[in-house]
Amino acid sequence: MRVLLPSAALAVTLATFVAISSSTSLAQESKKEPAGSVSGRVTFGDKPAPRAVVMLTTSERGPQRTPPVKASTDEDGRYRLTGVPAGSYTIAPFTPAFVLTAETSYAQPGKSITLSEGEEVDGIDFSLTRGGVITGRVTDADGRPLIEQYVNIIRVDERGQRLPSSYFNPFRFGTDDRGVYRLYGLAPGRYKVSVGDSPDGGMVRIGFGGGVYTRTFHPDVADESKAAVIEARAGSEATNVDIKLGRASNTYVATGRVLDVDSGKPLSNLQYGHGSLNREQTSIGAYGWTNNRTNDKGEFRIEGLGPGRYAAFVVATEQVDFYSEPAVFEVYDSDVTGLEIKVRRGSSISGLAVLEGSEDGDVLAKMSQLELTAFSQTEDLSAPSMTSAHINPDGSFRITGLRPGKARISFRYNPSSPKGFSLLRVEREGVDQSDGIETGPGETVSGVRVVLGYGTGVVRGQVKFEGGQLTPDLHFRVFARRLGSEGPTTASTATASTTVDSRGRFSLQGLMPGDYEIVLNRMYFTPSPGAPPPGRVPPTTAAKQNVNVTNGTEIEVTLVVNLGARN
Repeated sequence: MRVLLPSAALAVTLATFVAISSSTSLAQESKKEPAGSVSGRVTFGDKPAPRAVVMLTTSERGPQRTPPVKASTDEDGRYRLTGVPAGSYTIAPFTPAFVLTAETSYAQPGKSITLSEGEEVDGIDFSLTRGGVITGRVTDADGRPLIEQYVNIIRVDERGQRLPSSYFNPFRFGTDDRGVYRLYGLAPGRYKVSVGDSPDGGMVRIGFGGGVYTRTFHPDVADESKAAVIEARAGSEATNVDIKLGRASNTYVATGRVLDVDSGKPLSNLQYGHGSLNREQTSIGAYGWTNNRTNDKGEFRIEGLGPGRYAAFVVATEQVDFYSEPAVFEVYDSDVTGLEIKVRRGSSISGLAVLEGSEDGDVLAKMSQLELTAFSQTEDLSAPSMTSAHINPDGSFRITGLRPGKARISFRYNPSSPKGFSLLRVEREGVDQSDGIETGPGETVSGVRVVLGYGTGVVRGQVKFEGGQLTPDLHFRVFARRLGSEGPTTASTATASTTVDSRGRFSLQGLMPGDYEIVLNRMYFTPSPGAPPPGRVPPTTAAKQNVNVTNGTEIEVTLVVNLGARN
């Protein structure tokens, strides 16, 4: 089986893609039946788009992400999504061959929308345009067609420099039995097309054998800077974008053992994985693993490796008392043997999580649903960390298997985590540990206090635009900063900040009582022509307002932006 695991940004995209295909109603996730609704019309130009699927997905990236809700348009192109709770969302029609303007603050296709409890919103309309098409044929060094080869594209600006483009799915487009591919539903723009693998391409192969082709761009060049730029126009097709690959190189095998450093003995039944290294070999980029585990001799075997730089490591998906040092290796033109993944006894941090400013029994009971994690800062190359620790009913916790260094404690975002909790500070013996808790090799650190807060305050607002019109490259995001606090406002970035929707509305939820500065930031995601560098431009403050938040209340604010003052 061929499996390609992408880098983080694309992994998020694909995870969203999978969630969409198995979506359930948002109303099913709520204890109280929500009464909100969103409706509108989808058209192809001036004609209705019947039977188009419209999907509403939460914009929140923290706890309690709700599944998407979807509905199909009728014969007149109209849709209505019902049972929608209050919150911030992205809404878009799912029409693979058609495109619409990217309007959200993350340059996602669709529109941002913020709903109050029970609000009914109409007029969220979409006009679709048939996307561009790029098609061609992929052949080997002898001119024979290559079947089931994934085709990758990179979106570039007028200078040929990469632009952010996180919504292309490489698993969707491959060559057929003639070696022909057809990329459709492309947003108008400039692209570079390639086939094959690159050691630093942000992908890693897991459980794959057979040959590997070196990444080659149209027209048959390995250097990305020399690749031809293909123009994709709405409703048009760029043809004969052919690629001829070189000879397929073999894939190779890396073998070795997992050893306990203290005893020198091999360790059996441990899950292992591997990832690709960046050019500087300072971090692991894309990574993954199978269900394979070390045998009774502690031996592991990684197959399907192409030429490149890698690191192998032990995978720990639950609390353990050890960590692994990554075994770095490079594949040239032969198998790699004799690798050693060294496992060392980790340090641990234990203590008590306490809630400040509330003695509500229901709130205290919710604390046991929270998870804490710690990341040890180190300049050395380290293996991915995926473990977390629950807060026990009595508030105690213990985080184990940490590398030596400064460990920063934070919330582990979990779909089942309750909203409203804030990590105010971390202390030890009355001393603030916001810079991290120093841990030595195998050291046990106790007496740590994680101070939490809980809030139910809500700030809703309207942004009014003056002195001009919004342009497609301009978006706004609102942040809530609790005055007098240097730490994070809440456990969830979604409640500490949120997007401004297409109507100029926003909602900040789960805020603790106190004085806040509400800051509206102006953000550009596509620069003007000729304005270096490409990509996102640092945000600038557009408006501010101070508010006082109390639990169980909602505050309405209005922020005014002069679009003519593009500072």
